[in-house]
Amino acid sequence: MITRICRHIVVLSLLVCQPLFADTSIWQVSKGDQSILLGGTIHLLKESDYPLPAEFEKAYNEADSLVLEIDLNPQSEVQLQQEIGRAMMLPQGQNLKGQLSEDTYKALQSYAKTQGMNLDHLAMFKPQMVSLIISVTELQKLGMTAPGVEDYFSRKAEEDNKNIIGLETVSQQVDFLSSMGEGNEDELILQTLSDVKELPEMMGAVSDAWKSGDEQALYNAANKPLKDNFPEVYQSLLVERNNNWMPKIERLLKDSKKELVLVGAAHLTGEQGLLDQLKEKGYTVSKYR
Repeated sequence: MITRICRHIVVLSLLVCQPLFADTSIWQVSKGDQSILLGGTIHLLKESDYPLPAEFEKAYNEADSLVLEIDLNPQSEVQLQQEIGRAMMLPQGQNLKGQLSEDTYKALQSYAKTQGMNLDHLAMFKPQMVSLIISVTELQKLGMTAPGVEDYFSRKAEEDNKNIIGLETVSQQVDFLSSMGEGNEDELILQTLSDVKELPEMMGAVSDAWKSGDEQALYNAANKPLKDNFPEVYQSLLVERNNNWMPKIERLLKDSKKELVLVGAAHLTGEQGLLDQLKEKGYTVSKYR
C-alpha cells in the first residue's frame, strides 16, 4: 500500500483529481510558426474516466515529444524509492509523535482510529508524508484509484518510442513535497484532517469549474485554499516550480518540434499560473480543438 501511495505522491502537484473535460483541459500556445500544446492533468482518476477525451489522444498523436513534470519511465522506480526514503523518512532515532504537539498527535490518533489506520506503521515518516498519505487515501475512497493522465501517456510513449522530457528531476519534486509546511507541521496535519471533511465538496467544485470552462472558478476551488492556508507551501509547490519551468517551456517553443506538455492542472490557473505567464510574454494562448 505504501509503495503504491508513494508512486502517486511524487507526481502530485496539487490534488486536482476530477475527470477531464475536453473543452477546458488543453491549450495551444504559439508565437509565429512555433507552438506547443499545454494540458492540465489529473494525477488520480476513476476507472470510469477512461477512455480519456479524444482531444488528448489527438494532441498526443500530433506531438513529436511528450513533456511531463518528471520523466515517469520504468527505470526511475528504483530512484523513486531511494528518494522517498531519503526525503520522506525521519532520521534514525526520531518518530512521528516527536514531530508533533500532544494535541495534534491526539487528533491524528483519533482520525486513525476511525479509519482503522495503524499509526505505528507511519511512525518513521515525516508529517509531510503522513499528510499526503491521508489525502491520497481519502481520494481513493472517492473512487480515484486508476492510473493518472501522466502514467497513461508515459506508458503509451514508451510503447511508441516517443521522446519523453521531464521539466524537473525526481529528486527536485520529492524535495518540494517533503519540505512543504516545514516548521509548521502541526498546522499541516490539522489542516489535512480538517480538509478531509470538505474533500467531496471541494472535488465537486473543481469538477463544476472544469465543466463550465471557468478558470477563475478552478483557481478558487483548487488554488486559493492552499494559498490562503499555506502561502509558503503555495509558493514553493506551485509558484516557484512554475517560474522554474517557464524558461524550459519557452525553449520548447523555440525549437522546430511540437511538444505536448502535461502538468498538474493547478499549475495553469491564477496570475502566477503558466497560462497567464505565457500570455504576459506575448504568446497566443487558445483552447485546443
